[in-house]
Amino acid sequence: MAWASFLDSNLAGNEHSEPHKGNKTSVWERCMRSAGIRFFVLALLIIFSLELTLFNLGSWLSPSSAQQQTCTFTSSCSFSAHNLQISSRSGQPRVLVKNVDSSLSIPVRANTRIRTLEFAPVSETKTSEATSSTQNDTSAPNTSADTTTPQAPASNFFTRVTIGSQQITLRADRPTFAFLNKETSDAIAREGAVTVRFVEGSSTRVNLASVTLNAHKPLRINLLRVCVLLLIAGFLWAMRPRSRVHSIKLNSQSRAQRLTFWACFGVPLIVLGIIVVAIAGVFVGTDQWWDRGNYIYSYHHYILVAQSLLEGHAWLNIPVDPIFDALSNPYNPQLRNTALAQGASIYWDYAFYNHHWYSYFGMLPSALIYIPFHLLTGRWPSIMAVVIPLLMLTVLLLCGIVVRLLERYFPHTTVGTAIIAMTTVFIGTNIISLIVVTNLYIMAFASGLCISSLGVFIWMKVSPDASARSNMWRMILGSLCIALSTSCRPTFIFIAILVAPVFLELVWKKPLRTVLDATAVNIAAAFAGLAPALWYNWWRFGSITDFGAAYQITVADMRHLHVPALSLLQGVSIYLFRPLEASANPPFIEAPFVSTATWIHHESIIGGFFIFAPLVLLSLFSLMFREVRSRLHKNFVWLYCVLGVVIGLFLCVFVTRSGGIAWRYFVDFSWAFVFASLPAFSAVMDYAASVRNTWRGKLVYSTVSIIALYQILILLASIMVPNRFASFTQYAPAVYSSVVDALTILG
Repeated sequence: MAWASFLDSNLAGNEHSEPHKGNKTSVWERCMRSAGIRFFVLALLIIFSLELTLFNLGSWLSPSSAQQQTCTFTSSCSFSAHNLQISSRSGQPRVLVKNVDSSLSIPVRANTRIRTLEFAPVSETKTSEATSSTQNDTSAPNTSADTTTPQAPASNFFTRVTIGSQQITLRADRPTFAFLNKETSDAIAREGAVTVRFVEGSSTRVNLASVTLNAHKPLRINLLRVCVLLLIAGFLWAMRPRSRVHSIKLNSQSRAQRLTFWACFGVPLIVLGIIVVAIAGVFVGTDQWWDRGNYIYSYHHYILVAQSLLEGHAWLNIPVDPIFDALSNPYNPQLRNTALAQGASIYWDYAFYNHHWYSYFGMLPSALIYIPFHLLTGRWPSIMAVVIPLLMLTVLLLCGIVVRLLERYFPHTTVGTAIIAMTTVFIGTNIISLIVVTNLYIMAFASGLCISSLGVFIWMKVSPDASARSNMWRMILGSLCIALSTSCRPTFIFIAILVAPVFLELVWKKPLRTVLDATAVNIAAAFAGLAPALWYNWWRFGSITDFGAAYQITVADMRHLHVPALSLLQGVSIYLFRPLEASANPPFIEAPFVSTATWIHHESIIGGFFIFAPLVLLSLFSLMFREVRSRLHKNFVWLYCVLGVVIGLFLCVFVTRSGGIAWRYFVDFSWAFVFASLPAFSAVMDYAASVRNTWRGKLVYSTVSIIALYQILILLASIMVPNRFASFTQYAPAVYSSVVDALTILG
C-alpha cells in the first residue's frame, strides 16, 4: 500500500535508495518491481471488482427500470391513508402519523409481482424546513442538547414501518431501498395492494415524498467503503511478517519516527478534534427539559458546581421542591413517583442531602477548566468543548506511555510492536467509545484518565540514570497528578500501580535514607493531590470518604442497594466474557439483552472485555510459556502483570457492585488488564523477532496482525450498534446512515 510503503521508507530514518543508472525500462516496469506498488494495484483491482459485483448485488438483482411504478402522494397515483394526514407544503408532501394504527395502502397493477420498494424522502432543502417545524412538535429530549445540530432528532430521522412480516427503517437523508421476501410479495399479490404500516407513535412527522414499487437500484460506487477496504488492506500489508516495521527499532529520539507519528496520527487527531468542537459549538446551550409528572433532566452539573465554588457554598443553585423535601425517604423511587404525580419538581441524577441539591461528580474539571473559561470569556463551555480536548490529550499521553514503557523494559522492541500495542491500548481502555459519546457522564472518565495518564507519563522518565533532583521533581509532579484523579473519578487512583515497578527499580539496593526520602516525597505529593477531593467531601457531606454517590436520585435507593453474590458473579462474567450477538443488519452485531439472577442496574453492553480485546487475554495466557516469563525477570516488569490482573479484577467487582453494568464503566478497570498484558505481549513479540525467519515467527506475526485487525473492526462496529447506550442514531444519525449504506449489499 502507498501509505504502508511511506511508513517503511520513513521510519528507518536514514536509508536512501540509489538512482537507477542507464535503466531504459519504462516507469510502469520500474514501479511494478516494488512489492508495495504491486500489492496496491492488486488490492485496487480486487476492491473495485467486489464493488461492482458483491456490493452492487442489489443493482443486478433488482427489476429493470421499465417495471417501476412510483406513487408521489399527489394526483399522480391513487392511495388510501388510515390515521394519516398527508398535506402539501411548498409543493412537497408531508406525512403526519396521527395514531399508532396508521397505514398507507397503494394499489398494485393486476398480475404485477412486487419484489422491491424504494421510499424517497423530501428533497434536502425541504427536509431542513420540515426539521425545524418537527422539532417544535416533538417532546422527546435530546440528550446532546449541550450542542447544536442541523439534523432532525433521531425519532424523526429514522422511521420504522412494516410491510407484512417485514420491518423496514426509513431514513430522512437518502432513499431507502428494500427487497421483499417471498412471503411478503405473495401477500401483496393476494391483497392487490402494498400496505405500509407505521410503527411510530402519534404526532410523528415522516420525511416521505414517494414510494416506488419494483424499484431498480442503480449501480453505485461507495467511496467510503472503498477507502475502508483500502485501509484494511494497507494495515495487513504494513503488519505482514516480512514488513520492515518489524525490523525497525523503536526510537523516540529519531527525528524521522517523530515526524512520521505526528504526520500520520498526531496532527490529524488534533485537527479532527478542532473540527468536531467547531461544529458542535464552544459555548453551552440550554439543556433542561421537563414534562409534568416526570423528572427534570439537566446536564449542567459541572457548571452548577463551578457557580457554587465561586459563590462559596457547596450546595448547588437548584430549587428544592417542598413536596419532595417532605418525603420520609426521598431516595425511594416509589415515594418519588407519588411526589411527581402531585406535581413536584425533582432533578434526575443529582445528589440530595440535608435539604440541598449536590453533584456527586468530582469538582476538579469545574475548578481547573470551567471557572477559568468563565472568567476569561464570561460564558460557560459546552461539554464537547471540554471533553474532546481532554480525550485528544489522553490519546497522545497513552501513546507516550506505551513508547516510554516499551523503550524502558524492551530496548530492542520494534515499531510494529509499538503500533499494535498502541491500538490495543486504545481499544482495551475503551477510550474511542468515549470519544464518540461525549455527554455529561463521559466528563469524569475523560478528566480522570487524562490527568492520571499525565502522571504516569511523567513517572516513566524517572530513572536510576537520571539526576536525583530530576527524579524528585518527576515523582512529585507524577504522584500529584495521579492523586488529583480522585477529584475526577476515584477509581483512577489505582493507576498508581503502573509506577510501582519504576519506584522499586529506583530504590532497589539503595541506602535506607534514600528509600525513606523517596517514599516521603511521594506520600507528600499524593496527599497534596488527595486533599481537594477529601476536603470537598467533608464540605458537602461531613466525611472525607463520602463522595455522595449514595445520595443520587436515580433508578434505585443507592443507600440500601445490595447486590447478591450470584448477581455480582454474573455481572463480572458479563463484563469480561459476554459473547458478541450477531445481527442480520449492519453493523451485524447488536447489544444483547442483559439479565441477572436479581436486579442490578444495567445498560446496553456490546460484549465482554476479553471478547473485543482478545489480544489482551492471549498475552496474559502467554505467561504460561517459559520463553515469555524469562523475558520479564529484570527491573520488576513482571509486577505489571501481577498487579494489573489483581487490580483489574478488584475494580471490575467494585464497579459491578456499586454501579451495575454499563459500557462506559469498562474504562474503570480495563486499563489495568491492558497494561498487565503489555509486558507479556512485548515479550511474545521479542521472541517472534528472535525467530522471525522461521515458521514460528511468521505464525506469531500473522496471528497478532489478524487479531489486531479483528479488534479494530469490532471496535468500529460497536460504535455503530443502533441499540447501544447513546448510539450514533441519536448523536449523528446522518453518519450512522452513511455507514449503514456502505455496509448494505442488497438493500
